[in-house]
Amino acid sequence: MSKVSLSNISKSFGQGKKSVEVIKNLDLEIADKELLVLVGPSGCGKSTLLRMVAGLEDISGGDISIGDRVVNNLEPRERNIAFVFQNYALYPHMSVEKNISFGLRAAKMDKALIKEKVAAAAEILELEELMDRKPAELSGGQRQRVAMGRAMVREPDVFLFDEPLSNLDAKLRASMRLEIKRLHERLKTTIIYVTHDQMEAMTLADRIVILKDGEIQQIGSPMELYQNPANQFVAGFIGSPEMNFLAGEDGKTMGIRPEDIYLAGSAPELSEAKRMNATLQVSEPLGAETLLTFDFEGQGLTVKVPGVATVEAGAEVELVIDGGKVCFFGMDGERC
Repeated sequence: MSKVSLSNISKSFGQGKKSVEVIKNLDLEIADKELLVLVGPSGCGKSTLLRMVAGLEDISGGDISIGDRVVNNLEPRERNIAFVFQNYALYPHMSVEKNISFGLRAAKMDKALIKEKVAAAAEILELEELMDRKPAELSGGQRQRVAMGRAMVREPDVFLFDEPLSNLDAKLRASMRLEIKRLHERLKTTIIYVTHDQMEAMTLADRIVILKDGEIQQIGSPMELYQNPANQFVAGFIGSPEMNFLAGEDGKTMGIRPEDIYLAGSAPELSEAKRMNATLQVSEPLGAETLLTFDFEGQGLTVKVPGVATVEAGAEVELVIDGGKVCFFGMDGERC
C-alpha cells in the first residue's frame, strides 16, 4: 500500500514576529494508486507541501505517513519516493541510457537487472531510439520523458511531480499530459502532482485539491469542483474562461459559467430561464466556438457560443441564462 496521509501539517518560515505560516494545520489523505493534483495560485503552499512529503523541507508540526510508516524523521532516500522537477536536472554529458540508469548504478544494482529496468522504462516512454543521445540533442518533451524514466526505474511507492510541464510550449504540454495519464494507468502508482494550471489539473486528476493561503478550499473530482464549487474562489479558479460573477441587490453574488448563457435566438428549451439585455463589447472567434464579452449594467459578462457569432460590437443583445446552473455566493464568498 502506498497511500499518503498528512495529519495536522503546518509549516512556518522565520521566527517570532517575523514568522510566516505557509501551511495551516492541513489534513489530507491520498489513496493508494490515486493521481491527486494540488493546484492553486502562486504562493498558496502547493510546492512547499510536496517538498515536505519528499523530505526536502522540514515540517513545523503534524505527521506525514507513506504507507504505514510515519516518515517525519526519514531522509528523502529512505522514503521510497521519486521526484520529477520543473527543470529536467539531466546530466548533460551522459546519454539518455546513462541518465535513466544513474540512480541504479549508484546503488550498485546488478547490471543485468539495470538493463532490464531501463529497457522497460524506455519502451513505456517510447525512448528506445534515443538511448545514445545526449540531453542537448533532445526536445523539451523528450527530456521530460527521460526525467520520468529515471524516476520510474526506481519503482517508488509514490511519484511527486512539481510543475513538470511549465517549461514546455502549449502543444507539448498537451501531449505530455497524455503521456503522464497513460503512465499512471499503466504503472498504477500513487502520484501527487503540483501545477498552477487548472486545465492540467482538470485533465489529469482523479481528485483535485485547491489551495489558497496554505489552506484547502475544496477537494473533489474535476467535475465535482466544476459543477459544485464550495466557494467563490474555487468557482473562479476552475474553468476557462472563468465563471461570471454579477453583484446582486441583496448582497449576494450570482455566478454563471459562460457556456450556460445563450443568445436569445439560439437558446435551448430551459426549465428555468432568466432573460437580460447586454451590450456586446468584444468578439473573439476561436474556430469551433466564439467568446463574446458583454457589458451588463457596468459589469463584464463572458458568453461562450458554438461556431462563429455574427453579432457586431456595440449591439444590444438579449441573452438567456440557464437559471438551473446559477450559483449564489454570500458576502464572505461562501456558497449560499
